[in-house]
This record gives sequence, structure tokens and C-alpha cells, in this order.
Amino acid sequence: NIQVLDINTIATGEYNYLSDQNGEVIYIPFDVPVSLVDDQRYLFCVTTFTDQLFVGYDDYYDYDENTTMYDQPVSVLEDGGSWFVLGFGTDLTCAVTPLLGANDVSVNDRDRVDLTPYPNPTAQEVRIPLQGLNGNAELTVRDMTGKVVLDQEVTLGGEVLVVPADRFRNGTHLFDLRLRDGRRSTFRVVVTR
Repeated sequence: NIQVLDINTIATGEYNYLSDQNGEVIYIPFDVPVSLVDDQRYLFCVTTFTDQLFVGYDDYYDYDENTTMYDQPVSVLEDGGSWFVLGFGTDLTCAVTPLLGANDVSVNDRDRVDLTPYPNPTAQEVRIPLQGLNGNAELTVRDMTGKVVLDQEVTLGGEVLVVPADRFRNGTHLFDLRLRDGRRSTFRVVVTR
């Protein structure tokens, strides 16, 4: 029996049964989107205010090791103001399944500019279509060892930026074009002669 349960509610959802929906799976979305954080424990709860509603349970798995070895609650139950860590037991757990979508774990792409250089591979020059970009930018080219082989200020304003490839050795090179407004484009070009 738990005397104190320190829980911070981060989202709720509500569903009102208007008819007998025995045996049906009910989806209840949260009222606000929730992004879960790594290494944080979450407890998903079901609350009912009537004894007419039977919340389903699952007896396929026995979660005894979660409570014995890891000291983790599995199916906490509250009845009349008292909390019970084991609920109805580790072998009878509430059949609530959190449905989680993929969270955006990528980098911020708002500042990324997609440019596709051509020809690629190339022997003589790299042509970078500018797609309406203008102003000053910093162009850095690195070989695959990370060595900077070109670092120069370029002026954008035409339709294509032409970079001679004669100063680059054979192999793959990483181009990094950084615009003054914070946007950037990175791409690889293979030089073959």
C-alpha cells in the first residue's frame, strides 16, 4: 500500500461511453501532444468514476520481475483513496497500451537549403544551381580526411555557382555553403580524373 504517490500529470484524455462497447478497443488521445524524454519514467493511468465500467486486463504476462528485481510499479490501483502498488497482482495488469508515434528526433532543417551539384562525379568543375539565392556566402570544401582544401567567400546572384575542380584530388569532397542569413547547404562531390 502506497501512502504518498508523487505524480505530475503532463496530459489527459477523456472518453464518455454512450453505449455498451463490451470487447471494443477504445482509443483516447491526449488533449495536448506529449514528447517523451529519455531516461524518464512514465505511468499511464485509467480513471473511472463508476463501478459500472470494467477496465480490461491482461493475464498473458506476469510482471513479477518488474516489481521484485527492478522495484518498478506495473499496475498501480487506487481504491477509496488508497493506492496499491501491485494492483490486482503482477499477473493481472490493466490492458492499457500507450500508442506512441515517432517523435521528431532530427536536426532543425528550417535553415537547410537543398542544392544538387552537377556533374557529379566531375573531372573539371562543379556547377551548383543557386535557385534564387543571392548575397555573400562562405564556401568550405573538405576532403574525406577532414582537411580543408578550399575556404573562400563567394558572391551568389547568378543562376549557377561554378567551382573549378582542378585544385581537388581524386576522391569524395564535402562542400559546405553557409549563407549570411544562417541557412546552409552541405553535399558531397566526387572528383575523378
